[in-house]
Amino acid sequence: MAAVADRLLGDYNLAYPVADPRGNGGHVHLIGVQAVIPAGRGLPTVKQNCYDCHPTSQHPQLGFYAGGIFFLRNNASSYDINEIGGRRQSEHAIKPALSAVRTYTLSPFETTAGGATDPALYFAGYDCSGVPSHNTAWIFRGGLKAALTPL
Repeated sequence: MAAVADRLLGDYNLAYPVADPRGNGGHVHLIGVQAVIPAGRGLPTVKQNCYDCHPTSQHPQLGFYAGGIFFLRNNASSYDINEIGGRRQSEHAIKPALSAVRTYTLSPFETTAGGATDPALYFAGYDCSGVPSHNTAWIFRGGLKAALTPL
């Protein structure tokens, strides 16, 4: 079930440029995003009671999307979206809660998968949004090619 974002917060620290291995010879910029969405509409949400999720007349209950979403800026007029580990399939799929992608970096080490070179890309994040939080920061590793494959 689709939900419309109430608001997005993006580009916390920088739009991270990476060489695009998909064959166009250019660069793609990764932009981390935190999304406030309606709760109870089929997508997983966390922190429904924080002050950033105050109810509105259109959306009586809001929360932060629990998946780590990020934009792929292909150029000034073309963006795609992706999510750490792929799209969450259930509104109950909240663990681990990846409510905001804050930073990313390519591994300085060469990695191979299936005989092909695919640089490792590290994502890290969390945003407490004013809610007391403990042990909530996270780091994930994935291949660059997967990260640049839009949902």
